[in-house]
Amino acid sequence: MTQDKSRFDAEFAALRILSARVGSNALLTQGAGGNTSIKHDGRLWIKASGKWLANAWTEDMFVPVRLGPVLNA
Repeated sequence: MTQDKSRFDAEFAALRILSARVGSNALLTQGAGGNTSIKHDGRLWIKASGKWLANAWTEDMFVPVRLGPVLNA
């Protein structure tokens, strides 16, 4: 495993934990809780629509979107 991949894995895990904590706090979120994301290696990993942010640690809900076309839109 490369150092860059290892760092991304750690940052992605931290995003999932933080997302679940924010999504579980009724004072910070409404409904499904909105979106969180992280950029890595030309992709934007974003919480899928219709998924509850509170479940970010226990469910596989982040989907990769190519960042180039998003930036060009």
